[in-house]
Amino acid sequence: MFQNLPVTFHIQHGLNDPEFNSFVSYYSKYELENPKRKNIWIIKPGESSNRGNGIEVAGDMNSVREIIKVRESH
Repeated sequence: MFQNLPVTFHIQHGLNDPEFNSFVSYYSKYELENPKRKNIWIIKPGESSNRGNGIEVAGDMNSVREIIKVRESH
């Protein structure tokens, strides 16, 4: 069951978080190595998550940025 764990980034401080920069680097490298593969990125609300509430799904970097930006403004 635990042989395939997804890569996880814990972004606590929005688009300026160093962890977000790590995600951008990972995303860019992955896209270059797998240009034809479609991915889904799961964005969870963090410490306030409970029973799946607030989870959003994105298919590209622009969508990921927008979700994080909106959450950062709340």
